[in-house]
Formats: sequence, C-alpha cells, structure tokens
Amino acid sequence: MRSRTNSGGIIAVLSVISMVILFILRFQAWTNSPLTQKFVVNTPQLPFINNRIIDTEHLPKMDINFDIMMKHIPCSYLHVDVIDNIKESDESYEGHVRMERFDEKGNPILKKSYPKNSSVTKDPGYCGNCYGQKSGCCNTCKEVRKAFKANNRPPPPIIHIQQCVDEGYKEELIAMKGEACRVHGTLTVHRAPGTFHVAPGESYNINGEHDHYYEDLGINIDEMNFSHTINHFSIGMPTANSYYPLDGHTEIQQKTGRMKMIYFLRAVPINLDGRVFSFGASSYQNYRGSNSTKYPGVFFSYDVSLIGIVSSQNSSLMDLVTELMSILGGVFAIATFLDMLSYRLYPDDYLPKIE
Repeated sequence: MRSRTNSGGIIAVLSVISMVILFILRFQAWTNSPLTQKFVVNTPQLPFINNRIIDTEHLPKMDINFDIMMKHIPCSYLHVDVIDNIKESDESYEGHVRMERFDEKGNPILKKSYPKNSSVTKDPGYCGNCYGQKSGCCNTCKEVRKAFKANNRPPPPIIHIQQCVDEGYKEELIAMKGEACRVHGTLTVHRAPGTFHVAPGESYNINGEHDHYYEDLGINIDEMNFSHTINHFSIGMPTANSYYPLDGHTEIQQKTGRMKMIYFLRAVPINLDGRVFSFGASSYQNYRGSNSTKYPGVFFSYDVSLIGIVSSQNSSLMDLVTELMSILGGVFAIATFLDMLSYRLYPDDYLPKIE
C-alpha cells in the first residue's frame, strides 16, 4: 500500500491548479479563435423561362443602404436614379427612398420635399391641356409632369405649363433655395454592374440614353453646390462588426461648375447566401464646363466580384471537449509520473508521513 507523503500532496495540489489554468486558457482561446476564410467562386444561378429566356423578374438582387446629406441643394431639386449594366432604368426602388428638408443651420423642416398641388379653383367643366402627351384632361401640374414622364419626354419649363403657373410652383421652388436635403433609404438592385446617382431634375430615357432636363426646375444648374456628407453606406445586410469605408466621408466642392463626384465600389460576398457584402471604395472628382451637356451629381458605380469569401470558426464544441479531456489526461499522467519518481528516489523511511 502506498504511503501518503507531503510531496505527493504538493504534486496533487499543483496538478489541480495546472488543470484549472489550462482549462481556462483553452476555453478563452476557443471563444476567441480566429475565423478561417476561404475564397470561393460565388456565381448566382440565373433563372430561366423555358430553359432559354432569362427571367428578369427573379434575377438575384442585393440591397444598397445609404444616408447622404446634400448640404446646399433642396430636396425638390434632386432625383435618385438607378441604371443597371444594360442601361435600363430601374424605378422599383422609389418607395424605399426618403428625402428630408433642412434649413441653412441644419434644422429639420417638417414639410414635404416637393411642392404639393395647390387647391386652385377651377371653372366647372375645366379640362387642362396635356400638351399632346395623352388624351383626356391634365388639371394639375403634377398630372402634366407625369404625362411627359410616362412618354419619356422632357416637359417644357415650368413657366410654360399653365397648371404649374396657376399653382405657384416656380415661386415655391425659388423659396426653397438655400436649403439642404438628407437623402436616405434602400435600393434593391440586380447583382450586376450598375450605377445609381443623386442628381438634379427628373430623369427621362430618350432614344435609349439616360438624360436629365433642368428647364423644368427653373434653376441655374451651373451654380449648384454638390458638397455632401455620406453618413452611412453599405451593401447587403448591415452587420455589427463590419467596416464601411464611406461612413462619415465629406466631399467639398472647391469651385463653381458642374461637379461630378463618382465613387467606384467593388463588393465582395462574404457568405454564400448573398446577403452580406464587404466592399472597397475609391473616388474621383471632375468639373464640367458651362457649355457641357452633361449633368452634375453624386454617382456610385458598383460591381460585384465573382469571388466570394466564406468564413468559418476553426474548432467546434466537440473539438473543445476533446482538448479539455486531453489536458485532464496529460496532467494526470505527468502527476503520476512525478509522484512515482519521488517515491522511488527516496526510501520510505526518509519520506515525511502525513498523519
């Protein structure tokens, strides 16, 4: 029968302390283990009709979330457009974009971003001119503008539309000069190269080209100041630990002219379900002369990489349990060896006994 000695007791106590320390360190390492990242080809499956026609209604899509403060342009002067890689305008996002008015001091103005239809008294039987855009009557300025937009034709200047003159549109738009506008919302776009922009006026797709017409606003486009701050910009579902390179970025227009600020975005999927993206951004600023027919604005040109990143944790819970059992067995084996060694090196008569 083995004798209980002081050295054996010390070895047992040190073994227990060692196991506790190793258990704690291994558990902390497991909870903070780095993610393993793998590069995969992430090409979404295209939907087809009759095995040969692409179903454009069910193409893979992604969300673009943005919050931009235009510091010197009223909301009524601005419009948000999306153009995909085949130059088709997509207006399905309109219900997801909001514009909020602010005064020169940054205080919110709790009014609509665009002049509302005034209650102008009309004669009984009045039928407003639609300027050849549709049959029937256009009794308000809004109805005239919608008729032109439905035909992708630019409307004449506001001062030449009688309904707009009667409703005082021009006066209201002039009164908004000097205001700022917060443009924010979510755009649902195809997972394909494209561009969306915040620019003045309303868009019209004429002869296959996307263009803007400013006469309708009655403003001088060359005097617009497109200085802006991007409060937030993300692609896909926002996550708590993601880095968004454009958040808090401010761009100041340095001189008078038609400034085109374009941001180039390269999105990379970081999982296989296509809901979360990481992206890099670079920017370019250009000024166009007063004789240019191109319009100013803030542009975001985006593309989605075919190479995605899949992240996974290095070890599972079963791996943790296995390693803890290994620590337990290893410490027990070493403690047994040390106890036997001390017992063999010293005769029983020399070992202090534990009473």
